[in-house]
Amino acid sequence: TATLLQQQQNALAAARSRLEAIVVTPLIDVMRLADPPASPDATRAFTYAVIAFVLVALAVFLLLFIRLLLNQRLRSSAEAAAVTRLPVLSVFPGAGHRNPERAERDAADILRENVLRGVIDAEQRSLVILVTTAESASGRRSVSTALAESFGRAGHRTLLVDANLRNPGTGSAFGLQDGEFASLEQYLMKPERRLELVAARRDGLRMFSLMPSFRPAEWPADLLRGGFPQLLAQWRQRFNVIIVETAPVLPYPDTPGIVELADRTLLVAGMGRSDPERLQAAADALRKFGARHPGMVLVEAPTLRWQLGLKRDPAPLSERYSITVLRAPRRELPE
Repeated sequence: TATLLQQQQNALAAARSRLEAIVVTPLIDVMRLADPPASPDATRAFTYAVIAFVLVALAVFLLLFIRLLLNQRLRSSAEAAAVTRLPVLSVFPGAGHRNPERAERDAADILRENVLRGVIDAEQRSLVILVTTAESASGRRSVSTALAESFGRAGHRTLLVDANLRNPGTGSAFGLQDGEFASLEQYLMKPERRLELVAARRDGLRMFSLMPSFRPAEWPADLLRGGFPQLLAQWRQRFNVIIVETAPVLPYPDTPGIVELADRTLLVAGMGRSDPERLQAAADALRKFGARHPGMVLVEAPTLRWQLGLKRDPAPLSERYSITVLRAPRRELPE
């Protein structure tokens, strides 16, 4: 037993000697230690930033393209005419147009000529144009304001009326303060009140008169049906053209209640935003309630640059126009 133990100890000592004699040679020979960088590599940072920007831009364009493919909204004037069975009288520029004021002015002039064609006869002293939409705004205010200016530049005494008593906004859009100016609701409640003239001027020239609204009315449909015909009869004696901006057709009874009073009705729709089925329903409703000479006005979809925030909106109405008011003693004006 002692001999066996001695043999094992000798074998273990021999193995330890062989292990100590082994030399491990590394696969990578370190020539020298590298110093830590003192500052970031500017060239690579710029390259990575450019790559990241390109990838993000491609992703945004891809998402917008997919959204365009999936968009089932109104796409063209031909589709609008086919759906509503109404003539398209003009197409206004969308947000982000490279020259929005010039394009809007040209579209308004085209609309004015198409509205006048075959409507005014020798005995007709004034023209009442109702401007509305199917469900949402869709550029209604821009169209009505540009059309009013177009008629004013052509020498027509023009009145622009904000009869959207559900969601009025013309007063604030022109920078007018509630309580400082008379509103349409006050005249509807007291039609015999003498007219207070609010003139919108541009470049020193009077373009049109304005009848603003400021706050939602309690009973807008009843107010319009009750007092609007008398007001309109009075305005016809003073103005050549009266443009009435009203609430959307489908949700509310306001517009159907007064549409037969107008000589021409314009249904405004936004390409890429308006639902064709709802447009068809709105056009049918206008015909049902006696709209005379109805027509379509389209507003182009916003440009891609505007959607990406690369194009600013045009100047607001309060900066384009200056307002002057003619007040008589006791808030009445002589005839």
